[in-house]
Amino acid sequence: MNEEQTTNKESLVEIDSVETDPVRIDQVDSVNDTERTVGMAPSRALELKPGQVIAGRYTVMEEIGRGGMGVVYKVNQFALSRQLALKTIDATDITDSTWRRFQQEAKATGLLDHPNLISVHDFGLLEDKHPYFVMDLIEGTTLAKRIESGGPLSVEESLPLMIQICFGLAHAHDVGIIHRDIKPSNIMLCKTEVATANSTVKIVDFGIAKLHSAEATETQGLTRTGEIFGSPLYMSPEQCLGLPVDHRSDIYAFGCVFFETLTGIPPFQGNSALATMMKHQTEKPPTLKEVTLGKDFPEEIEKLVSRLLSKEPDKRYQSLKAVARDLSLLQQGVSAQTFSGVPEPAEKTPIGRTVPLTGALLVWMASVIAVGFTCWTIRGNVDAEIFRKQENAKEFAPPFHVPDIVPNDEPSFTSFETINGVRFRKFNLPRGFGYYSSLSSLGAPVRIDGPFYVPAEQEVNLKVHDLIAVTNPRFFARFKSDDFQMLDISNNVAVSDTTFEHLSHLKVLKYLNADNVDITNNVIQEFNRMPNLKAIYIDGTQIRQNGLINYKYLRNCTELGIGRIGSMERVLKKLEGSTKLEVLQLENSELTDEQLKLVATLPNLWHLNIEHNPKITNAGFRYLFSMKHLRNIRISGTNITPEIIPELKKMPSLKTMYVYPNVWKDKDKVRLKSEADVNMEIDTNSYALYSGRKTQVDLDMEDVKRMYDKNPIKGK
Repeated sequence: MNEEQTTNKESLVEIDSVETDPVRIDQVDSVNDTERTVGMAPSRALELKPGQVIAGRYTVMEEIGRGGMGVVYKVNQFALSRQLALKTIDATDITDSTWRRFQQEAKATGLLDHPNLISVHDFGLLEDKHPYFVMDLIEGTTLAKRIESGGPLSVEESLPLMIQICFGLAHAHDVGIIHRDIKPSNIMLCKTEVATANSTVKIVDFGIAKLHSAEATETQGLTRTGEIFGSPLYMSPEQCLGLPVDHRSDIYAFGCVFFETLTGIPPFQGNSALATMMKHQTEKPPTLKEVTLGKDFPEEIEKLVSRLLSKEPDKRYQSLKAVARDLSLLQQGVSAQTFSGVPEPAEKTPIGRTVPLTGALLVWMASVIAVGFTCWTIRGNVDAEIFRKQENAKEFAPPFHVPDIVPNDEPSFTSFETINGVRFRKFNLPRGFGYYSSLSSLGAPVRIDGPFYVPAEQEVNLKVHDLIAVTNPRFFARFKSDDFQMLDISNNVAVSDTTFEHLSHLKVLKYLNADNVDITNNVIQEFNRMPNLKAIYIDGTQIRQNGLINYKYLRNCTELGIGRIGSMERVLKKLEGSTKLEVLQLENSELTDEQLKLVATLPNLWHLNIEHNPKITNAGFRYLFSMKHLRNIRISGTNITPEIIPELKKMPSLKTMYVYPNVWKDKDKVRLKSEADVNMEIDTNSYALYSGRKTQVDLDMEDVKRMYDKNPIKGK
């Protein structure tokens, strides 16, 4: 198998709901009709038999689902030995409208390349008659099934899922695609063996997606008067009226989904589909508290959901990236005073103006700084969810100031001074900017409380927590080209592609940590202007392999953190045989046993992270036996089991394995040491995150708090 995931019959039957001929709204009047997509009717399916070869590339294995327009089969692409899903339409049911919509779904989904969206790999006609396309096979359950079986999710469980949905849909909107049928049954949770909050979301069924392109006229023809497409429980008011829709219709549907996720029921439900659509147009949305008969929800969540469900598109959020930003802030504990829900889009800081910041933001910034103090050395290896743990840091918020940035008269942030015959580089950075470290600080992070001095010949590492400065594209232009060698902007919710517009002049920059920030493939062109950049960490960003393979210095890298951004198979092929790469992080990257063959070609790799790749087994691990320099490996969340222990003596350099305690026990630790001379370490941070226990970062934050209690900030 390749990077595609497998599915069970139940989940694919539920998600497959592509329409045939439209159904008029006056024909849809039963209660049950509110639960299905208007404009979709059952069809007679094209029958394929197990063993039948399709298009000379795929062998049919079994039928796994029937939907509104066709039938879905599990197939094997024998050339690549991977299992996929093949969807067909019965030619006897094809009308001009049906064929155009089928082409539209294949074309729409084929434009998408995002870990939270399903991927289409092939598209065409069988025997010049039967349309088909081939897509990912996915494993798990739908959000609808999860709510049905387990009831509503808590706010803490919901936020990570909703953020993923926002990122996935935002990507579709960025390429001009509107889904138009967002509902819980079209949202797959692909990792059900651990806590729901850690599931990977996949948005499926772009069957009635609308393309914003030169084909808009033809596309709008698919939504003629009297032909309304969507699911009534989740349709926007304008969609219910058959009016032209844009991406804000998806934002409204997302609001309905979020509402149902938290309460167990959708915000509007009438006795018929038509009655439900009328409610969307005329009734005020209930609050979460009203629907749950008095259950309290955070005020910020109530306001956010209410705004998503605004009747007028102009009063809703205008982008799902903005929604994701606010959900991330709420996840980290920021109060309604600083949460950017209103107005949106957020006003950019006028030139020369100092931004007033509320006390709540100061509190939040202090908590992020406290976590950063610990994470400087562990280099962002813990998932972003850990960084929302802040309760123990709320008492030591430092004063905060955002430097004025004047494009026409930009003094450098640095200057040189000679003190007692020693030349120093002076950094004129504001208090609250972040942390720095150097040889003078023995590599330990030092909080920036204002201007500081570093011997001119020493390397400087900067960790930036400033939320405002990084949004100004000319901020980094105020540094000289050799001011610092290492830059850490990880987990900064304000970082975007714009931040990188003036980084390329930093010619001596060799280390960049941009984990968990909102950057895309667009920054690769800036990477290509930094030939000395050797270590790059972009875990959890929006960069994808189709962009990363265009990084011309990729094979010069000594460290790469490219986990949690989707499949990296093409990147691994480009890296094949690299003698420079020493550290590689590939957690949650849809890795397979076969792809570990490519990893095994990296002769000087000494640290490898393959966590949360459940397709990896002992068979794949054996490919790594040839790696003579591999010392540390993280295998938590894989299917590598203690049965591999007797064979580990084939890896003489291996010293430490990081594992989960629910699979590897104390007796295995003894065996590892005695039989293979390998130390077993429990992956405490990752396991705590997945199990809800207190993490090492939490404990370190408590230590930092105690330090500040003993040495309070002057003037506090």
